Amino acid sequence: MVLTIFSGFCFWYYFFFIVALLFMSLCVCYSSGLVGFFFVGLYLDWLFYYMTFLVIFIFFLVFSVSHSTGLFVVFLLFVSCLSSVMCCCVYNCIYFWGFYELAILSVLVLLFLDSPYSDRFLAGWYLLCYSVFCGFPLLGCLIYVSYLVGSFNILFWGYFFTDELLFCLVVVFFLFVAKVPFPPFHSWLPVVHAEASTFVSVCLSGYIMKLGLVGIIRFCSFLLGDNLLMIYFFFLFPFCIFIIFSCLEELDYKRWLAMLSVGHILIGGLCLFYYGGLSGFSNCLLFGVGHGISACFFFFFIYYLESVGGSRVIPFTSVVFGWGLSPSLVCLFGYLFVASFPPFITFFIELWLLCEFSMFNAVLFFWMLFYLFFSSLVPFCVLGSVLGGRVSLSNGCFIYGFGYLYLLIACVSLVLLV
Repeated sequence: MVLTIFSGFCFWYYFFFIVALLFMSLCVCYSSGLVGFFFVGLYLDWLFYYMTFLVIFIFFLVFSVSHSTGLFVVFLLFVSCLSSVMCCCVYNCIYFWGFYELAILSVLVLLFLDSPYSDRFLAGWYLLCYSVFCGFPLLGCLIYVSYLVGSFNILFWGYFFTDELLFCLVVVFFLFVAKVPFPPFHSWLPVVHAEASTFVSVCLSGYIMKLGLVGIIRFCSFLLGDNLLMIYFFFLFPFCIFIIFSCLEELDYKRWLAMLSVGHILIGGLCLFYYGGLSGFSNCLLFGVGHGISACFFFFFIYYLESVGGSRVIPFTSVVFGWGLSPSLVCLFGYLFVASFPPFITFFIELWLLCEFSMFNAVLFFWMLFYLFFSSLVPFCVLGSVLGGRVSLSNGCFIYGFGYLYLLIACVSLVLLV
């Protein structure tokens, strides 16, 4: 059965209506001076509004782009989106885990059923193992912490501090880190994206990754000043820089974007460590919204490139610029978006974080400068190589050779900065 009621501009009327309702309730919350409030048993705060906007935007975007979507696919996407929204407003840790895993499970089933690629079963096993080996230990830790605290309500967890409880919450923190995923737990993500359909890739990079940040904020917010966690994020800088450099060796657009997405999501985690009041949490969520929308936009560009041109390899992008002005501008806009170029919101979040580091930690400030420079340089290098016609399917060594050249420049720059 084909759903045609979701196509056309009229579908966006519902989106703007829902966003208007969210905005009005947010204004009521802000004017009353509340961080959040309860409504029919759900806890609605800033996190809920940010993430709900992102999920609803992606949900409506998928069905406005697709003109022939099966009913079962619509159902799975709806379940995944609804479960993601419920994750952001429930305060029972067991309910949170259930909705979290249901959102991933729906995407997993969609990966098996909707993907047109032959290796989708291998990618599905990667995603299944990720869900099982991170999900069940997380459930065990949440149940044990609830037993120690005496309540499943996560709003009460910040009032109890014992060594055993803190150790369990550190384990919970790293399980959510693996669910984002931050390096070095990211190796499965490019494989899944390469074999998944566009809709699955949009869901994974759009909001599933952000649920890990939601879990860190909900369960581990009072641990974020811990030195151990700060050391972990300090060593994430070289990891993410090498991941971004490895993008230069990717010829598949989906794998390239997946690696670049993992390299950029570091900013969302770093926003949680240097904050005044709730600014760090809100900036983390704002970055998550910008990161999700940019990934969605570029995945749909890859879908357009593959549907019209028949290929999604990076050298094929040069053909797009022969199709006319509009496709060329869309391609350029996508590269600017994923490179966090101004005036996109992700640029201003990175600028805010850089200013915070400049006041508190000189070492992290220089690491951040180094990271931001190359995280924006790499997408433009790929775009420049395509525009210059220096890369072809028969001569892909340009990307490889210049990848190692930029790696050498990075090492020299690091020595000079230190």
